[in-house]
Amino acid sequence: MTKRIICIFLLLLGLVLAFVGCNDTPEPVMKTIRVQYRATSGGSIQGASIIQHKEVEEGTIAYFDMVTAVEDEGYRFVGWSDGKKEKFHKAALTESAVITAQFEKVENVIINYKASEGGRIAGTTTQIIEKGGTTALVEARANQGYRFVGWSDGVTEATRTDLADSDKTITAMFSDKVKVTYKAEEGGSILGEATQSRVIGTKTNQVQVVTQKGYRFIGWDDGSMDVRRADIATDEVVYTAKFLRYYTLEVTYDSERGILEGSTHQNVDKGALCTTVTANPREGYDFVCWSNGSKDPELSIELFEDTVIEALFSYESSGLPVISIDTITGEDVVSKVEYIDCVISVFDTEGDYHIFNQDAQIRGRGNSTWGWEKKPYKFKLDMKRDLFGFGAAKDWVLMADYGDQSLLRNCLAYQTAKQLGALESTTDCQSVEVYLNGKYHGIYLLCEQIEVNENRVDISKDTGIINAGFLVEMDGWAGSYNEKDPFVGAGDPLNTGRKYTIKAPDYDELTDAHKNYIAGYLTGCINLIFDEDSDYSQIESLMDLQSFAESYIIGELFKCADLDYSSFYMYKDVDGKLVCGPAWDYDMACGNSNHKGGDVKRYDYLWAKNKNPWYNGLMKHPEFVELVSKTLYENEKLITDTINSIYDYAYDHKAAYEKNFTRWDILGQQVGFNPWEIANLTTWSAHVEYTRTFLKNSMAFLKKTYPYTPPIEGE
Repeated sequence: MTKRIICIFLLLLGLVLAFVGCNDTPEPVMKTIRVQYRATSGGSIQGASIIQHKEVEEGTIAYFDMVTAVEDEGYRFVGWSDGKKEKFHKAALTESAVITAQFEKVENVIINYKASEGGRIAGTTTQIIEKGGTTALVEARANQGYRFVGWSDGVTEATRTDLADSDKTITAMFSDKVKVTYKAEEGGSILGEATQSRVIGTKTNQVQVVTQKGYRFIGWDDGSMDVRRADIATDEVVYTAKFLRYYTLEVTYDSERGILEGSTHQNVDKGALCTTVTANPREGYDFVCWSNGSKDPELSIELFEDTVIEALFSYESSGLPVISIDTITGEDVVSKVEYIDCVISVFDTEGDYHIFNQDAQIRGRGNSTWGWEKKPYKFKLDMKRDLFGFGAAKDWVLMADYGDQSLLRNCLAYQTAKQLGALESTTDCQSVEVYLNGKYHGIYLLCEQIEVNENRVDISKDTGIINAGFLVEMDGWAGSYNEKDPFVGAGDPLNTGRKYTIKAPDYDELTDAHKNYIAGYLTGCINLIFDEDSDYSQIESLMDLQSFAESYIIGELFKCADLDYSSFYMYKDVDGKLVCGPAWDYDMACGNSNHKGGDVKRYDYLWAKNKNPWYNGLMKHPEFVELVSKTLYENEKLITDTINSIYDYAYDHKAAYEKNFTRWDILGQQVGFNPWEIANLTTWSAHVEYTRTFLKNSMAFLKKTYPYTPPIEGE
């Protein structure tokens, strides 16, 4: 029991001692923190002691009394060494520190503003400014009778502030004189003293505006409109005379053909519209267009250069284009050998191919047709021109078609042939009304001259080789012209006397070697095609048989009377085959001939096959006959459509075609080789319908003669 009590006592005693031990707190550790304030030269520190001590527990902040940095004169406080910028400082530290107030010396500059005689300075004239600062605003003011002309350092503004970068004196300068300048823009000049120095309030010497040609004076830039002026000198000033460019419009015209309403001479400001000028044709004439291409009779254009515009009048047209030819002498064309000078104008009804007063030369042409009253012509322009879109060239032909009262046979043949691919060298053509020396000459067919040209027979002109490019014509008249129409022979079984005029190369470049070569080539082809046992492939190697087939169809369709001996063209390029074409001279076609017997008038007679040696020989070969049949079959619609379109065009211009016979009263008469069945037709329409019927019957006959059955696909 006693032991138990003792144990309990000891236990309680331990607990008491342990409790007492847990509440025994140690004394805190203290620390002294000192701050010392210092100042660089140029200032001091005021306020609490510059050395302060604080006793604080270690690890806590000591807060110190505030001090102030005080600047000495001529210095500036820039900050404390601990980075603070305010002049007062109240330290809060955990460690002792030395804190320095930092000062720097302040540098000032003196800026003096002065005024010369005649003015004054508004504002502080002497300014002491810290270097790098900006002065207060000052202004230079002129006294009466003076003007401010600038500052001594080159500044021209009367009011100014300046950067204080160094000591300086700046003087405002004044003068009792001004410079008055008179200038002229492009288009004129100043007569008199252009630059004048004058005392303020006095008057300048008078100056005068001089205007150049092509300009007009429109006033000074200050609004004055006076050509002469003198001014009171009040300030520096430049007066500028202003001008406006104008251009001259001259409107010309042939007073015999038309009249103009409006001013024909105008000075028009640059870019402005001229006043309207109206062109009115006189009786018997048509207004065509202005020379600038405008078809509006009322001319109103903007001018940007001196301009001459002509009102162009044509002889009155009945709907077809008009060609006007005026010989220089005023005389008629009487030779088909010698050219005479002339001027030619072409008035295209579509307005695309007008030619005005083009220098040219003209002569007659043709064989039997030259002996008729209405004569055919050839003219040569002095420069290449494109007529009606046919391609640029100098040489052109006017076919009279006097012996063809339909005026369509040549046109029908040429246009039809040209639609066929292998005869594309055939001439383009256009019916036109011709006036010669002011006199209506009737309807002519304008055609391209058959010649070597990139727009016509396009073959080589290189004559340096024997097998050059050749253009030849089977020509019954060969040798009857002159020595510059060389020819060669090429005999054939139908007529050993046929000759071939060499149209190219030109006479001056043609050699005997050239003539021998082409004569041999033609003779070789003739001999080959007349040999029925010859190899057809050999013929194909020498001749473009497609062109001969198409040409044959045209020949048989139209039944050209001359096809047996004349106007039959062929050409051969260097190393090329002999090509048939261009088609030419079909005015005696479609039954319009009685001088070779009745066969040539018949649509149901194979005139070309029987009379032309080339066709006669080729027709001996079944392969060529097959080619003709196939070509006719494939092109029947093209041929028919082309012919019909020409008739439609002709009837659309019926009045023009009928007008021809007011000049040439030959309807119902025999002309040249007309058979009576044609000569007895008394109207143009009757002649047209005769050709239409002939061609319709001729086509039916050819289809029957040369039938073609196309192969069935797959066979």
